[in-house]
Amino acid sequence: MVATADGDVLWSRRRVGEYWTPAAGAVLVLGDLRRLQVRIEIDEIDADALRPRAHCELRSDGGEPLGSGRAVRVAPELGSRALLSERPSLRSDARVRDGFVEIASPSSLAPGQRVWAYCARDGDRAPL
Repeated sequence: MVATADGDVLWSRRRVGEYWTPAAGAVLVLGDLRRLQVRIEIDEIDADALRPRAHCELRSDGGEPLGSGRAVRVAPELGSRALLSERPSLRSDARVRDGFVEIASPSSLAPGQRVWAYCARDGDRAPL
């Protein structure tokens, strides 16, 4: 088996001993970890405030800094919140738009890790 591109294995769709044919699709999901993007959920009321190239800081649930980056895009469509939070101030029924932040430098982030993004909005930094 030969990969069509360089990358790190993010997850395997098959286990050792399972039957596989090319028609069944890819065996492995590869990713380029040299250029990470973080998907963030932005409440619809704040979505228009996030501008491309806005500086964003990423933090853990405990508040530790995990890295920084720049906003690259905001999805045009609204969706439902996929991430649940223990913060009582966050509405679970709010409509959200996905935003994408490209990480500026190598960091200790792992694929699938949950983070809080604080992005510049008209000169200040507010959680989005």
